[in-house]
Amino acid sequence: MFDSVIDQILGYLAVVLAGALVALVVKVFQYFGMKLDEKAQAKLQYYAEQGINKAKEIAAERLKKSGGALVLTAQDKATIAFNHVIDNVPNALPSKVDSTIKATLPELGEGASGKA
Repeated sequence: MFDSVIDQILGYLAVVLAGALVALVVKVFQYFGMKLDEKAQAKLQYYAEQGINKAKEIAAERLKKSGGALVLTAQDKATIAFNHVIDNVPNALPSKVDSTIKATLPELGEGASGKA
């Protein structure tokens, strides 16, 4: 008689412990997933800044070489920056790359909302 009661209690305890373990595992994955997302965003931000600076350098170089006749458009510079990010972070979503570049422009004093 006591064996069946103990078996039932152990069965309930196993269910409760399994549920707690699943909750703990979910929290751990959420924590590390958040850290990975932060790293991925920081990487995108870094390469977006590099891409924007690269586009500025190429534009200045072409302007100088052409004696002021060849000016890169904003779209040309955006394409250079976009391609730079995609070359360095090939698995990035294009929409995420685009939004990161647009968000980075004002931070560097560029674009419509920048100072330059």
